[in-house]
Amino acid sequence: MHYCTYTQVVTQKADTKKMANLSQDTASAVLNTCIKLSNTSDFEHTIQEVVKDIREICGAFICCILSVNPIDRTCRVLAEASSEEGQDLTMQSILDEDPNFYENVAEKWEDTIGGSNCLILKNRSDMEYLKERNPVWYESMTTHRVESIVLFPMKFGEELLGYIWATNFDTEKADQIKETMELTTFFVASSVASVQLIRRLKILSSVDMLTGVLNRNEMNERIERIVSGEDHLRNLGIVFADINGLKRVNDEQGHFAGDRLLKHAAELLRDVFKRCDVYRAGGDEFMIIIPDTGDKELEQFCSELKSKELGFGPVGFATGYSCVNDSQDIRKAMHTADERMYLDKAAFYEKHPELKR
Repeated sequence: MHYCTYTQVVTQKADTKKMANLSQDTASAVLNTCIKLSNTSDFEHTIQEVVKDIREICGAFICCILSVNPIDRTCRVLAEASSEEGQDLTMQSILDEDPNFYENVAEKWEDTIGGSNCLILKNRSDMEYLKERNPVWYESMTTHRVESIVLFPMKFGEELLGYIWATNFDTEKADQIKETMELTTFFVASSVASVQLIRRLKILSSVDMLTGVLNRNEMNERIERIVSGEDHLRNLGIVFADINGLKRVNDEQGHFAGDRLLKHAAELLRDVFKRCDVYRAGGDEFMIIIPDTGDKELEQFCSELKSKELGFGPVGFATGYSCVNDSQDIRKAMHTADERMYLDKAAFYEKHPELKR
């Protein structure tokens, strides 16, 4: 069987000349998608509207926009829409049933598509091609009465972001569907790439790259939101935690060992303060903001943290805590917690003078 018998190949770029040659209905549908994506402040809501539009254009049972992460080998549903007939076959239900869906099915989609940029299977006969190239997916689809599939990869440059796919579509409109989805996929991929870039930049600006906890910049912004009343909390607790003995580890075992100590300390902090935001205030000092708490709970948190083994000899946490009823007094709580931490640190170095800085 020749591959091109079962797929539709699209090679032209999405440009103004291509748009000029589109039918009126197709151009209108693509333009509608562009307008929605370019004017949105709520990407999740808008992408859901877009996938509903695509499903209606295709006359499909279901339509899904699926993101893939080849590094983590995972899939995630960005948006999905279904008709009444397609409600028993949602991509989310498939992912829930098969935690290894990426490895079992999605990872093979590029090979299934081959050298084309889309896959269109119109009938049971075409589905035999799927049986040969991706038998696990074929079995899943036939089990759920799927008789036709259209699948478009979403790419930004050479990077694969995910796929748009629809099942049991109106095969009589296959050419229009191919034409519409080619350009729609182009614009959706561009929007998804932009959102992902913004999220990556936010992570870089807010997360400490060594430890993975929130950084000092994010800590200062959170404090400003709390002081201004934008983020108002009651019974706010502050904990400062500092690593005793880090300098000795750096001096005797090297800075790589010191970095491992910091990473391990951050893991312990996140484990103890599961529902709280942990910040690296700087160096070996961390701050934790705990909403809706009291002195007794804060004391228990600190006691648990100090009991943890850091694994680098006689090193451990120095801690200090404070609680205020009104979160706008957060700086007062920070000052008190910081003072208590340094008293705790002084007691540690009095006991271990050989580790004193």
